Amino acid sequence: MDYSALTTKQNYVCTIEGRISSLTIYKEQGYAASYDAEIARMRFALADVIANMSEGELDALRAIQNRVLTPAEKAAEATRMRKQMEENRDKPSI
Repeated sequence: MDYSALTTKQNYVCTIEGRISSLTIYKEQGYAASYDAEIARMRFALADVIANMSEGELDALRAIQNRVLTPAEKAAEATRMRKQMEENRDKPSI
């Protein structure tokens, strides 16, 4: 998914949903019970961001997230990612 086309709030939604998913996985694996408070905090933040989004912005995000790529689009995405990885190959890691 090309995140450069998303608005700031749409990026926040993606980031928060990813964080909630990660915390839920850790909690289910039994790493720490203290994740409940962080999950609740993230859910509150998600609800807050969604409440402040303009009309249709969330629907537009879901349409982007649930879009099914055609074989040609998949090939173009793979080519783009391969080119990007080759460009970054010799760059030092952070």
